[in-house]
Amino acid sequence: MQATSASSLFQSTASLEIGLSRASKAARTSAGSQYGSPIWLGRKQEDLNALAEGAAGADGGADKVLALEVERDEGGGEVAAWVASSGGLVRRIDLETGTITHSLRAHNAPVSGLCLYPVAAGRLLLVTSSWDKSIRFWTAPSRLRSAASASKHVKASLQQVLTIKDAGSDFIKALHVLSARNQEVLLSGGSDKIVRVWDLAPLKAWAASLQDSQWLSISSTETSHAPQPAMLHAFREHTRPITCFASFAPRPGHHGPSSEGNAATSQPIHLVYSADSMGKVLELELSLQREGATSARLEVKRELVGNETGVVDLSAGWGAEEDEDENGEVRWTAELWTASHDKMARLWLPDSETAASGSGGLRAAGSSSQSGQVLGRLAPLNPSRRIEHSSYVKVVLPLAHLASHRPDPSSEALRDMLVTGETDGDLRVWHLTSQGWDQADESTEDTLAGQPTTRRTIQGEAVQAGPGARLIRTLEAHWHEVIVIRPWWRNRRGPLPDPNQEATETQEIKVEPAKANQGEWWLITAGLDGSVRRWRVADIVTPASPLEKASDVASASQNPSSIEKGAAKKADPEMTEEEERELQELMDED
Repeated sequence: MQATSASSLFQSTASLEIGLSRASKAARTSAGSQYGSPIWLGRKQEDLNALAEGAAGADGGADKVLALEVERDEGGGEVAAWVASSGGLVRRIDLETGTITHSLRAHNAPVSGLCLYPVAAGRLLLVTSSWDKSIRFWTAPSRLRSAASASKHVKASLQQVLTIKDAGSDFIKALHVLSARNQEVLLSGGSDKIVRVWDLAPLKAWAASLQDSQWLSISSTETSHAPQPAMLHAFREHTRPITCFASFAPRPGHHGPSSEGNAATSQPIHLVYSADSMGKVLELELSLQREGATSARLEVKRELVGNETGVVDLSAGWGAEEDEDENGEVRWTAELWTASHDKMARLWLPDSETAASGSGGLRAAGSSSQSGQVLGRLAPLNPSRRIEHSSYVKVVLPLAHLASHRPDPSSEALRDMLVTGETDGDLRVWHLTSQGWDQADESTEDTLAGQPTTRRTIQGEAVQAGPGARLIRTLEAHWHEVIVIRPWWRNRRGPLPDPNQEATETQEIKVEPAKANQGEWWLITAGLDGSVRRWRVADIVTPASPLEKASDVASASQNPSSIEKGAAKKADPEMTEEEERELQELMDED
């Protein structure tokens, strides 16, 4: 059965306008550092008329990005991104040159989950999940090829180590590895609403026991005797599909894991957060028992209430407080941000007693969503801040968390900065403020947004708005929804290599070697337009100049007349004389 072209279907005016808008944006954002130096997974959209014909359904096709993770090299820098797409492919991209160095046919269905699992020094496993209900483990290269060799040869596939078939009864949408003190587990979740806990400790022990020659043999052949991960626990408290997980890294300055319990016991308690498509966010305690038969259990510590519908992104990290402790050391506060389809980005402070007790923070509705009663042995946690957007919030990244990853002279300037992405594909940069201003929104850029207001939840309950933010910049980015945002510590400064400067046999693309303390923070974004984009943090955290604003308005308001004419010609062809007669007969019958 052949698929019907969108141009032959009846389209609403609003739908057609979306198609025209995306086609126009695709034309002007296809290249250039001001648009994130885009890397196209497939061919960038060149037939803009066809894109406009697709109307609201137009997207990146088989190259739509569904997941992305940044890979660290052995020196601590981050050199590559692994990108999972709707066509079943996973690609490894050199972030410096934009070259696709490896391409893997991971599944025969969309790859919706992806994570990286270091199993030993110089040994990395790629973990993928899919709509085909399976989880697969693959060997990943430990060193990036040079730009010149990568331009001559793209490795067709990586080697599969093992597969967990039927790892769920429906689509598997999220994966998360918890790795600390040999308490190695993988969490998986998806459309069947179940969080499953998989034991990775035997797999890691097996990988660490191999000689280099044995590991290389696995990487070059399809022979592997890796132990199959056992399912330790199935958590069934969610009532809607699970969308994402998050956990806290060790507190800066502490080398142990972010967990509770006595390190001498065999039952450390790890905290992990799970979210679902109805807005329920749970703070879970994972207890592991390694003595005798290995076992695990997830229990709800408390629920984070306030989201009114689906949560699609969680960002957990450490924010530096302004006041130091009595020893003159930085105080670090645990922060969890959520991005939701109720058009809100929200902040929770898990260490805050006032927010947990209900005496502080923003008052939430009686339940976090319409998905059931509030869960947990402790009182629910209310959000401390929320920022309203004009459309669904898809991603959130607090730049304050970057300082806890890697101290940098510029980190102080990032303390109060937040980046969010929406369904329009644009990025918005916020300066967080607590100077008595409430509910922030993006109605006015570069001004304190939102007077103190009272808004209503989707259940109709009046809720007082909370401390907000100031929108300082909007970046025109993807021409479709932005799906993921990740930080990238680039081990060098300066502009990215010119993509038009191709390497030859006698001339390689020159990338300056990394120097100590010479790196800087960048952001990596990816979306449903099939592109991966790179943004220098120092460039985006300053307000746009009047000249830049005027230029953005001019380019965005350009009339895509050629696109409109081409799309209209195909979408609304003139009727023949016979068709007009038939239409008139039908109208007369009525």
